[in-house]
Amino acid sequence: SGGVTTGPITVPFIMALCVGISSVLGDRHSQENSFGMVALCSVGPVLAVLLLGIAFPLLVKDYLQESTISDLENDANVISRLATAFAIDNSISNREFLRNLDIAADVSDADAVICNSQGFVVLCSDALTGCEHQGLQINRDYIDKVLINGGDSAVGVIKGLYTESRYVVSVPIYSDNHSFYGIVIVSPPTASIDTVMERI
Repeated sequence: SGGVTTGPITVPFIMALCVGISSVLGDRHSQENSFGMVALCSVGPVLAVLLLGIAFPLLVKDYLQESTISDLENDANVISRLATAFAIDNSISNREFLRNLDIAADVSDADAVICNSQGFVVLCSDALTGCEHQGLQINRDYIDKVLINGGDSAVGVIKGLYTESRYVVSVPIYSDNHSFYGIVIVSPPTASIDTVMERI
């Protein structure tokens, strides 16, 4: 702390701060004020670096989670538009839809699940021609929540689909006349960000 205490930035800043405090307090306790000034010069920079070290992992985790959720929202909206074009508008073929869904899932490095309006899984990017998730039903309360709020994002376990913790973003699928068709759930595991946080 000796180098920090006598540094070219620290000394003028802390001296000016202490002179200001002393002028406000007056001369009543000049010895106590001077002792506090020396303590502030010695300990202040060390405490500042310590607080930065404590705050840094929290700030990084928040940033990584926010950017992941934002990217997943974009991916879910793209897949929702693809589902509308395929299932409702019939403007793309089955093959084109499956190819585009596969590409979207690969680019986002996330699993995409499409559920109908009753919450049954009708398509999953794990295995486009049929997977273990097809036919499973998502909680009706969750479907209603996505429909009412226009989407949902969370971190947790999707009961019935996955056992590990995941980032989950869901958006509704609407037809051109705004009738509700179902929802898209896009979810990558949280393990990648957990690994980064363990290294910090």
